[in-house]
Amino acid sequence: MDSSSPNDAQPEVEAFARSMGLGGFGKHVLLCTGTECAPSQIGMSAWDALKSGIKNANLAKECFRTKVGCLRLCKNGPIAVVYPEGIWYHSMDEKGIHELISEHLIGNKIVKSKVIGRYPLSTSSPNS
Repeated sequence: MDSSSPNDAQPEVEAFARSMGLGGFGKHVLLCTGTECAPSQIGMSAWDALKSGIKNANLAKECFRTKVGCLRLCKNGPIAVVYPEGIWYHSMDEKGIHELISEHLIGNKIVKSKVIGRYPLSTSSPNS
């Protein structure tokens, strides 16, 4: 077992985060690939479409993407949320992901037919 303290790893983790571009993205898409709201093959094909779509649209330096196991809204999935706007979307299969990329990420327009709601995060931050 590693006997180093969590603080010993902090510089290494911070450097890795910077190398990934964290802090420099304008948008963050979280996509649920869990099996409670959609079959796993639909969630994974949506994830593949999100990865390749962001890359093909040259958005990789502007938009961070994260695959999650559950966003706790297990209806009409896959579910996606886009921050900083806090727009939650349903039915984000491959076709839905293509709409999300072209309309929301590129066109800066909400995909109205797929919106669950707008729930931005509060602006409070933890003490440093």
